[in-house]
Amino acid sequence: MVDGAAPTAPILGPVIRAFLLLLLLGWPAIAAAQTRAAAQTRAAAQIEAYREAVQRAPGNAAARLDLGVALMRQGDLAGATRQLREAIRLDPHNAFAHNYLGNALYFQKNVAGALKQHREAIRLDSSFAQAHSDLGAVLFGLRHLEGAIRAYRRALRLDPATARTHYNLGMALEMKGEGAEAVHHYRQAVGRDSSHVASRLHLATLLAELGDLDGALVEYRVLLRLDPGNADAHNNCGFALFLKRDFDGALGAYREAIRLDPGHDRAHMNLGRALVEKGDLDGAIEAYRRAMAIDPRRSIIPYHLGLALKEQGDYQAAIDAFGQAVLLDRTNAEAYNSLGATLYEEGAVTEAVAAYKLAIQAKPAFASPRQGLAAILTEQGDREGALHQYREILRIGDDYYLQAVAKKMIRAMGEDPEELEKPAEP
Repeated sequence: MVDGAAPTAPILGPVIRAFLLLLLLGWPAIAAAQTRAAAQTRAAAQIEAYREAVQRAPGNAAARLDLGVALMRQGDLAGATRQLREAIRLDPHNAFAHNYLGNALYFQKNVAGALKQHREAIRLDSSFAQAHSDLGAVLFGLRHLEGAIRAYRRALRLDPATARTHYNLGMALEMKGEGAEAVHHYRQAVGRDSSHVASRLHLATLLAELGDLDGALVEYRVLLRLDPGNADAHNNCGFALFLKRDFDGALGAYREAIRLDPGHDRAHMNLGRALVEKGDLDGAIEAYRRAMAIDPRRSIIPYHLGLALKEQGDYQAAIDAFGQAVLLDRTNAEAYNSLGATLYEEGAVTEAVAAYKLAIQAKPAFASPRQGLAAILTEQGDREGALHQYREILRIGDDYYLQAVAKKMIRAMGEDPEELEKPAEP
């Protein structure tokens, strides 16, 4: 160093820098970063080559199409749209250009323009399976399920081997309520691409909803081998275990989901439900409160918090939680019902009656609030009002225990439970 010069910081050599990165990140992260960087470099070089081709031959529609597609894949939708429109001007019968332009417009939320372009692509080439599938995607986004299903079916008749189209058709069918056929197409998707994570997640979740918990768990375990960092899969697997009453297994799955994604509000809520089943009310209440802090807009979370607080004996806090639940969702009949029951137990009878009536208004075919309201009306001497609620419980007919209670109470009033209620006088 020259006398009087400021000391310079030592420069890390490339070997030392690489070694420090390895310590900090590990080989997989470095390899992934290198792969991403290499892909970005290749994409940039490809775009540059396409630009040069367009400059050499501005009237070459194929060159414009190649550049437009490359720009779209890089996220330059405006640039892609310009190139694709120019390709169509040069070659108006190019179905591929119309279809890609439809995709670019849809990504820019120009739905009408996207529909026009996909339909033009199909008009030009009715055997273009991808255009039918992309049209289905736009219609699905509009929740035009019938149209989306028709488009996906046409695509699969032309090309039955495309996993993504089976997956998309499965989603549309599931949303339409046709679960069995949706399962079939999710199975087709994973059969054609065993690594298609989204299809397997939907398949497992739908199987659980349809009651095939063992089948769901098989799919979740395959999925978690493919994608062990998938917090949704761990959470959903936990719920299937919860339904099988394997609460310890469910707790482990929920905790892994939270470890992977601390902001996973559904995993926190589900953890609370499993902890209630294990008798850990303090832990459950803490989990529910964490879920509410993450997403304060979901009515179901304060509802479950209220149930745990009531079971713990903190009735006033439970009332507050149920009240928050119904403020978030005025149609939450279960929360109104629990609010009514808790208010009644606290001696707030007038408020309990109001809560029960709101529960019935939100869900007329819900027997439980009618039972609570009938009991109060009986105590107040309103025989006709109570009798009406008990007969409504029998008419609803979805709760054997409450039906038995209602029949007993109707007989105690000197009436025949089998006799139909007389219509009100005009």
